[in-house]
Amino acid sequence: MAALALCTDCETRWGRTLTATEITQVEALLTDASALVLDIADLTTNWTAATLPAAVLPVICEVVRRAFDNPAGLQGETIGDYTWRGAKAGAQAEETSGVYLTPAEKRTVRRSAGRLAVGAVTLSSDTPFGPIDQRLYSPLETIDGVTIVNQAEPEDL
Repeated sequence: MAALALCTDCETRWGRTLTATEITQVEALLTDASALVLDIADLTTNWTAATLPAAVLPVICEVVRRAFDNPAGLQGETIGDYTWRGAKAGAQAEETSGVYLTPAEKRTVRRSAGRLAVGAVTLSSDTPFGPIDQRLYSPLETIDGVTIVNQAEPEDL
């Protein structure tokens, strides 16, 4: 898979020129970030570097910058009376190291792909409603020319 952004895009946004070694690393990260963006957008999205929406390019460059600047996902370090804290563990670990998108970045990618924030809900039964109380419904009746569908009184409901 070809990356959706180029090293020069990152250099422009980061404000510096990459060395030959850094270019190799950034190219690999660009490929990883591009695959993740396409996965979030929808695999049927046929974006290329030439057709990439303008809003997605800075997202890819930021994803790569995070992974490039902090590959171990370090959380903090204090120099005076030295303190060090490592990466988060468990479910939050994906957001502290490697290539990942923040919720706001995911939203930007989805909007650019034309995807709405709609999800699916799995129901535990055929209908989300409880059983129908047949006492509340009676056969249609006509009283003085008016068709009565529901004879339940408000206090019965």
